[in-house]
Amino acid sequence: MIDLCPATEDEMVLAFLKAELNSPRFSSEYQIDRRTLVDSADLGSPSQNAARLNELRRVKGALFPPNVAWRRVALENGDLLRLKYANLDNWRRLSRHTRLVSDGAKNVHSMPDNPKLHILAVAKEFQRGATYPELIAVAGEEEGAGIILIEGHVRATAYAVAGWPGRTDCILGTSSSAEQWDHGYGCTH
Repeated sequence: MIDLCPATEDEMVLAFLKAELNSPRFSSEYQIDRRTLVDSADLGSPSQNAARLNELRRVKGALFPPNVAWRRVALENGDLLRLKYANLDNWRRLSRHTRLVSDGAKNVHSMPDNPKLHILAVAKEFQRGATYPELIAVAGEEEGAGIILIEGHVRATAYAVAGWPGRTDCILGTSSSAEQWDHGYGCTH
């Protein structure tokens, strides 16, 4: 893993919203002034940051473990082998319950057309040179901890189907409580 620079929770929330609002599967769930709060976002505005976070919480619920330190990183091939899906039924089934993205990519042809067709379309565009938003994930603080996706399941699976890039950009949150947080869209206690 290559550490690129620190990130803030506000930057992560904005990146999350950008990815979700560009997704045909999720964009209709949001009721946000995209033009002001996303496309022309002011990360220096406490009121805008609060509005974005409130909207993300409204749609997804609690998202991250407490005391998260956010960083921008580049995941390398070895890191990608530790990349796991959030603990969500459809992604567990796709990976045959390992939750590893690499296992999910092996089984993508056995999944229903939605999201299979979307995954395959993203993989094809990626092979043609398309670029996509960074993934968002959390990990424990210990060396070699699993990396759990929060946002970017389809993209990560498509990257694995297409053959991982040399590096994959990610906003990564680390927390001592990441191992207890294992759902993806809410804390488990």
